[in-house]
Amino acid sequence: MAGTRPPAWQGWAVIIGAALATWWLEPARAERNPSRNGRRRRAANPADVDKAAREWEAFHWGRKPTAAKRMRVPDRPDTLVKLGSLESVVYKTRKGDEPVTHYHHDFGEGGGKKPILAMDPRTRRLHVVGGTYSVGWRGIVG
Repeated sequence: MAGTRPPAWQGWAVIIGAALATWWLEPARAERNPSRNGRRRRAANPADVDKAAREWEAFHWGRKPTAAKRMRVPDRPDTLVKLGSLESVVYKTRKGDEPVTHYHHDFGEGGGKKPILAMDPRTRRLHVVGGTYSVGWRGIVG
């Protein structure tokens, strides 16, 4: 139907070590939690949490995750402000038996499309949108 908006969805995430496994919840299928001012949520899917832990371990070259934390993910924005093309990303982590290191990955290395860096004008949070890249055992490639 033209002009109608999708239902408001709430995002929840489970943080595994430093990995983020995110899923979006449709309020009609989520459980009501009165402690969240009427917002709805559901319990973490154990299969999703297990998969996130395996992904974290693979990305960190065999290191085992030491923590899992449930965190609130902001609502999905309806409007974003394009800030520009995301050329690269730098992050700091420890992989395998290596010391803590800065990892730098350029986007578009293999001729792929670079993602866009955008901002939610309401919350001023950053979002990475689009692009052709992948995340694997070597890190971020694309």
